[in-house]
Amino acid sequence: MMKLISKNPGFVKQEWIDWCLQNTGQCMPKDYYEAGELDHAVHDVGERLKWFSEWGIDPKSTFVERFDSTNCPFEPDFSFLGEPNIRWGILKYKPGWYMPLHSDDVRFKNEKRLWMPMQDYVEGHMVIHGGEYFKDWEEGDVYHFTIEDVVHGAANISGVTRLVFTVVVFPTQESE
Repeated sequence: MMKLISKNPGFVKQEWIDWCLQNTGQCMPKDYYEAGELDHAVHDVGERLKWFSEWGIDPKSTFVERFDSTNCPFEPDFSFLGEPNIRWGILKYKPGWYMPLHSDDVRFKNEKRLWMPMQDYVEGHMVIHGGEYFKDWEEGDVYHFTIEDVVHGAANISGVTRLVFTVVVFPTQESE
């Protein structure tokens, strides 16, 4: 379900890590809630799991900070993936932050969801995907979520901030 497809040691630049650690991204879900866009945010990560209505999670809290081309001063070159269209983001998990179990909505026909850690595995940097616990990754490894809507989540129970790229590649920009 989560398949290693590429190893790219040295792809992640130290200045990217430093910038992300020193800056604040979009706080999720807090910023969506405050902007009145929480329904959009919840829809974006699937509606099968009712975080706020059934789980009692505070929508004013911060699970993760997100950076992308709209709030980040650098533009990573993912051309090595060989795909024509790429949408990327960086997720920043401070110690104690998490992303609840969820499934992603498929927005583009034939899209592929990829995940790339920006740092080597640190004990306490957790990824659960399709009921499996993943660890021992290296900076620059690219994993493909081979089942598009599988339930997955992440957490940081270490003392070290965790940074990961999320990448969606798609052959056309037409939504389903």
